[in-house]
Amino acid sequence: MNFLILCLTMISIGALIGGVTNLLAIRMLFRPYDAKYFGKWRIPFTPGLIPKRQDELANQLGRLVTNYLVTTASIQSKLREPMYQEQLERFLLRNWYDLNEQKLTLHQLIDKTGVLLTEKRIEETIEQALEKRLKDFYEKHKSNPIDQYISDEMNEQALQFIPQIRVQLLEKVERYIQSTEGKHQLSLFADRFLREKGFLGRMVIQYLGEKRISEKLLPSILQALQSEELKETTDRLLVNEWESIKKYELETIREKVFPEIDEKQFAQKLVQVFNVNKQINRPLSDMLYPYKERIEKTVIPQIAKQTIDLLATRLPRMMKHLNLAGLVENEVKNFEIKQLEGMLIEITKRELKMITYLGALLGGAIGFFQAILVSIIG
Repeated sequence: MNFLILCLTMISIGALIGGVTNLLAIRMLFRPYDAKYFGKWRIPFTPGLIPKRQDELANQLGRLVTNYLVTTASIQSKLREPMYQEQLERFLLRNWYDLNEQKLTLHQLIDKTGVLLTEKRIEETIEQALEKRLKDFYEKHKSNPIDQYISDEMNEQALQFIPQIRVQLLEKVERYIQSTEGKHQLSLFADRFLREKGFLGRMVIQYLGEKRISEKLLPSILQALQSEELKETTDRLLVNEWESIKKYELETIREKVFPEIDEKQFAQKLVQVFNVNKQINRPLSDMLYPYKERIEKTVIPQIAKQTIDLLATRLPRMMKHLNLAGLVENEVKNFEIKQLEGMLIEITKRELKMITYLGALLGGAIGFFQAILVSIIG
């Protein structure tokens, strides 16, 4: 009977001590929140483990997150998954369809951004951008022959225009020769030519007269202008001239064709041709309609892919500027311990109870063995 009472007493005391000890150890992880003093002497184990190590914990968590959890490589890998590009494409397509339905003009779209831009300001902005682009392009390429910028298609189109140019050229020559001034110039030319031939030439002039000479020459000249041989020769000369022009440097072309026009004037003329007021008040859907299919099937997928690639490429720099480790560290440092305690206890409530019960169980087992030992010794 005495042994039974001793066992129950020892087991109860051991279980109480074990359970209370584990419960106290769990509480001491968080409490007290601040250091406690007895006079000038700081009471041991205050503050609790986590409040005491909060700064160190914050630093380690920051490093853990950036080095192992949210790394640049993991985010880049995630961004390049097809799912994200598809989502971005769907987002861009939705906005493209909305733009078509709303019939928004460029002016209205600019107003929606909150940027105050008048027509004059838009023209000035376009002019300045064009002027800069033209200057940069000219300085970079002025020593290059222009055939570098003429595609095979453009060259083919230019060659197709040569017969039209020849027709217009010969027609102008024909009209000029048949005009009063042309006939007069022809007479003067014939007179000068024959006089240079000496005595025989002067006799021909005296015999026929200047006027009759030009009248006799005119039909032959007109017939020559209509001949296939002259047409072929003219075409060949125009082709040769075009080939020579293609070898000109950009600087030479500018001096010959636009000697008095600088980049600013050229930009102004382009803006005038563009007609800013008309363009900014046209619905964007109308402006882009000719390219609708291309935009939906090619441009939008390319924009989505390039955006993802750009984000992935710039991500290391963005992560560096973001300083994720510092951000996590600051957040953990400023996190209230009481709130953290409540959150962790709520999550691990069952496990913490089991730890407390385990302490009581171990304490009870130790008490039982102590009772046996005391009984044997006693």
